[in-house]
Amino acid sequence: MEPADVMKIEMTVEQANHILFGDRHGVSIRTEAMCFATSILANEPTPAQAQAALVLAWNEILERSRLTCLKN
Repeated sequence: MEPADVMKIEMTVEQANHILFGDRHGVSIRTEAMCFATSILANEPTPAQAQAALVLAWNEILERSRLTCLKN
């Protein structure tokens, strides 16, 4: 089972905006998120395809975060 299969996103859009505007790095992350969203939408995916892309992206983030933590 992949990590993304068991982690629920329980944050609201308002909470995400508050967190990402809280520091200078967050603004950059928010910009990247919007570019990613635009990129997905440009391909006119079905809702299932869009969800699948988000799941794969979230899994990649978790995987890379784990590797970063192990290096430190």
